[in-house]
Amino acid sequence: MKRWAAVRSGAPSTGRRDLRIDAVRGVALVLMYLAHCAPSPGPAKVLNLSEYATYPLFALLVGVGAALGSRSASRRWWVGPLVRGAVLVAVGEVLERQHAQVWIVLGFLGVLTWLAAPLARARPAVVAGIGLMALGLAPWLNDRGATWTPNEFPGGLTGLHLARFLAVGGPGVGEPYQLASMVFFAAVGILLSHYLLGTDVGDRRRLAIGVACGFASAGWLALEQAGVFEMVPYDVSYRVLLFDALLIVAITLVVAALADRVRGLAAPLAAMGAMSLTLYCLQIAWLSYDVRVLHPGRDDSWLNVAVLIAGSMVFALAWRAAVRVEPWRRGPIEGPVAVMVRSLTPERARA
Repeated sequence: MKRWAAVRSGAPSTGRRDLRIDAVRGVALVLMYLAHCAPSPGPAKVLNLSEYATYPLFALLVGVGAALGSRSASRRWWVGPLVRGAVLVAVGEVLERQHAQVWIVLGFLGVLTWLAAPLARARPAVVAGIGLMALGLAPWLNDRGATWTPNEFPGGLTGLHLARFLAVGGPGVGEPYQLASMVFFAAVGILLSHYLLGTDVGDRRRLAIGVACGFASAGWLALEQAGVFEMVPYDVSYRVLLFDALLIVAITLVVAALADRVRGLAAPLAAMGAMSLTLYCLQIAWLSYDVRVLHPGRDDSWLNVAVLIAGSMVFALAWRAAVRVEPWRRGPIEGPVAVMVRSLTPERARA
């Protein structure tokens, strides 16, 4: 209870970015570029880890962001998540029309932003309970949803699409993402914020737990590659969801623990992470142009991986060097969104 009280009664946010969390977001972007464009799995299939980690890590970061936002004492605490979620949904709809060979995740993350905001303001026991419930239901919903028909839902086909948006995902379906499993990953992010990402936890302990999770993930993957069992990225099964959770906790804790110690490496990653929505959009624009003009029908290449990683770092650092005024410095999309949120929350503006 004391830890929870400390989180909930903390000082209002000053608007300063958290280098550690932005660095994790930057790593999530790099993993996404590898998942979208790497032409081979690499030695010992190590690059396949990006397929397991990318969307769960973004979902975890939605939970972390919701936990940070829950420290606000404003009566309009819901405005920020409402606006940011709506922007993600709207931008996702626009990007769907770019015809890149990429499944657009923004709509799912937008709805998850709406769900995670009130969840983050609940007690940790409630967060854990809902997270475990989401984990328990996700595979069952996925299996059950594959047999649903329009006649089973109000609104027919529209109702079916909404139900499948919540329940169905994985390889071989219309979308590889499933909102129910994302709620589980967001709950993990909220709990990490409460217990392992706070200032009362030292980097040494954070790193030790992260490394232990990393070794456990490596052992799990070694068993899979030895043929003991089978795993497929994006599969909505307990085995894959738990492996995803272990992997993204390892990534989050290790990067967060090292960010302050290796600021020279963390700074460009954090600059990328602070404008992850802008860079996501630029990635889709580039890959759409690549498959339509440069290399019709194919976007998997090491050149694209290099262009996306290097281009993102250069763009993010150049923007931050050229634009010094907050919140515009956050990014071409992030800045206007922050201004919109501030204009709708006059309590924060006065503070």
